[in-house]
Amino acid sequence: MNPEDMIGHLLNLLDADEQQHIQHCLEHDARAKSLCQKLACRLAVLSVDRVEVTPPQTLAIRTCQRLRIVIESHRSDA
Repeated sequence: MNPEDMIGHLLNLLDADEQQHIQHCLEHDARAKSLCQKLACRLAVLSVDRVEVTPPQTLAIRTCQRLRIVIESHRSDA
């Protein structure tokens, strides 16, 4: 098990089978568990000042409109 897998596990980025595999390894390997705990502490520091930001409801629409304008502009330049 590598540190990338442990980070994925800690951030819940792995699929269910991978999560289960990592959990099994952590339950049976004290060294891996220790490393995972150290990684968890390091990751916790990153989330201390983390603020959830909710994007504006119209962001996707405005982005698509802006892309349309840029694409049309490039077509007319060609």
